Amino acid sequence: MSSKKIIIFGVVLIVISSLLLIGCINNPPTMPDINDIHTSMTFGITINDACYHAPNLPYGPINLENSLKEVDKAKELGVDFVRIDIRNETLQYPDEINKIDSIVNYARSRGLKIYIGVYGMESWLPASFWDMLNYP
Repeated sequence: MSSKKIIIFGVVLIVISSLLLIGCINNPPTMPDINDIHTSMTFGITINDACYHAPNLPYGPINLENSLKEVDKAKELGVDFVRIDIRNETLQYPDEINKIDSIVNYARSRGLKIYIGVYGMESWLPASFWDMLNYP
């Protein structure tokens, strides 16, 4: 690059930097007022003693007593909803479904919304992706 182009580039760079600096000095950024924070945001927690539990899973069956205590703690924290992540296998046990119903009803009685996620595969599906490829 010629020396004339380098000088022009340098001048343009200095002018742009100066304009940006002047703009920041005249209108410095300010912290937003705490009252301007958007209020439609919701917060929730997961009920750990009910998530991914079933008699045949490593965590064992749902602990109803501890789950209800977690709902009380959620209410104390002021969250808007509770979340329960259920393994598909849990739906095969009527006692576990009754426990989930109890937790959901209790949370609703405390004014909390419910989010339930169901995870896992149907029991009739092959155990792995590779088995699925070889499935007749």
